[in-house]
Amino acid sequence: MRFRFFRSEKIPVPAAKTGDEPVGIDAEGKRVEPLIDARRLSALALRRELLNWRDDAHTDITLATATLHIELMKRIDERLEEKGLIGRLFMELFADPANKLLLKKTIQRIAKPMHACLSRLEASLAVLAEKSVYRPPMQSAFGRKRLETMDVFLSKLQVKSSARDEIAHALKGWLLGPDGLAAELREQATHMCNQLIQESQKC
Repeated sequence: MRFRFFRSEKIPVPAAKTGDEPVGIDAEGKRVEPLIDARRLSALALRRELLNWRDDAHTDITLATATLHIELMKRIDERLEEKGLIGRLFMELFADPANKLLLKKTIQRIAKPMHACLSRLEASLAVLAEKSVYRPPMQSAFGRKRLETMDVFLSKLQVKSSARDEIAHALKGWLLGPDGLAAELREQATHMCNQLIQESQKC
């Protein structure tokens, strides 16, 4: 026995889907009030932007500080090479402090990218603060005293060729260690972010 299959000429009507209905309209065409306050949504969106800013700040600060360490050590190595053999032998007996080898102007020039990084972060945070109903007083700028007095720390590092690795280690600890410059600036970034989030939630 053979069976024949006949193709229906009727086009099936798709089943109604709740997701296809207009947002904010129920089945009877009546407006449905949102369950979440629009102001609350704005606060949540701002919170997300601020947390993104904080994470980016942590990354940028760490990278800028690591670059600062590399550039300082590069300059110290260059100055050691410029001293020549006699000069290096002399330095083994009478080591010069790092800030004497680099000079304050050189230190300031090397630190410029770090300052530029912090300025960019401050500017982007100010833009986010404008979105908040809350208007500070709040900490909106990084404390840069430690960065600006880096030559004081360098004055404690007695530079000589035989102690080059010790100098690099000490400088890295001061810049990137648990209590170093980068950690201090990251903590400031977190504080500024949290302060703005908390104050915005009061509104």
